[in-house]
Amino acid sequence: MYLSHYAGGVRAVDISNPSNPVQIGKYVPANANIWGVFVDQNYVLASDMGSGLKVLQKNNK
Repeated sequence: MYLSHYAGGVRAVDISNPSNPVQIGKYVPANANIWGVFVDQNYVLASDMGSGLKVLQKNNK
């Protein structure tokens, strides 16, 4: 699962065990103001209110 919360940037969370979610990745740019994420195949699109669209490539390691 991918989520965002403004200055917290983008977080990737493994929710295979819903009672114990685990953060498995993050992207927090300087001056982050990310309010939404969308996942499409190998990319994560993050909408930053201050600097526009960020296109991130997923790393499935």
